[in-house]
Amino acid sequence: MQELDIKKYFNYDHTDEESIMARARMLKGKTIGYVEQHSPYEKKKINLKDKGNVGNFVQKNWFGIPVNNSPEPDFVEAGIELKGCPIAKLKTKGLQTDERTKIGLINYKELYKETWEASHVKNKINKILFVFYQNKKSKESIRDLKVLDVALWELSKQDRINIIRNDWKKAFNENFAGKSHLLTETLFQILSASTADCGKTINGVKYQVEQPNQKYSKYAKCRAFSFKWDFTNQFWLEHTKPNSFESITNSLDLSSSDNYESVLVNAISKYEGKTMGEIANMFNTSIPGGKAAVPSIIKLAI
Repeated sequence: MQELDIKKYFNYDHTDEESIMARARMLKGKTIGYVEQHSPYEKKKINLKDKGNVGNFVQKNWFGIPVNNSPEPDFVEAGIELKGCPIAKLKTKGLQTDERTKIGLINYKELYKETWEASHVKNKINKILFVFYQNKKSKESIRDLKVLDVALWELSKQDRINIIRNDWKKAFNENFAGKSHLLTETLFQILSASTADCGKTINGVKYQVEQPNQKYSKYAKCRAFSFKWDFTNQFWLEHTKPNSFESITNSLDLSSSDNYESVLVNAISKYEGKTMGEIANMFNTSIPGGKAAVPSIIKLAI
């Protein structure tokens, strides 16, 4: 497919953050079929069987950015990565996502030589433009899916940036020690090393690649850095319902902590053995009804 001049054919400046976001906001409420119809490309038909193709289709046909496996962000000059994120309507929880956000494949040989600040993954996640779109139902055409919202996520503004960095360090340390074959998503809190469909089948095991330090094993399963689904989902909910969330980060100074969970547990442990009613009385408040009761009282306690 022939590349087109972005400023001429897509009417925005792909090197400027404000221009990119203005172009992105035009997507809200539009269908994927609308993107298909208004693409300047002649051959731009979307694969109706591949719902995972939606993000790439929008990237190519709405923003004019070629789809590739480059370690650089999609909008190179602006330092912004583009990610499509499907949002499903769950019966009891409303609109949420239940899918991880894949950042990029882990190159074990490159990771072996990296530092966090100069790492490929940090370069990818410094800024992420999320395009939240309606998830496909079984009999629904991809063309009918709507873009629900767009939002710019910035690593430097995250109150849990230390946790993200430490997740990267876990992957780096295991790789450096020759233990990439022992990586599992349970080791990570936010930025995980999820399994990926790549590599070769070796000794009956799929998607194997060589790791640089082969002290314990020559091969490790191919993996990709990904944001866990609940982290991306939290960002979606905070973006769409900002007044519904009370942050406990500042009150516990979690932004400066390397162990988010430990600080939370220590803060809550002093109320061990007390009932919700007793804790509520300590703060001279009543227990709210419904599912919000326990979370509301815990937020007061910490």
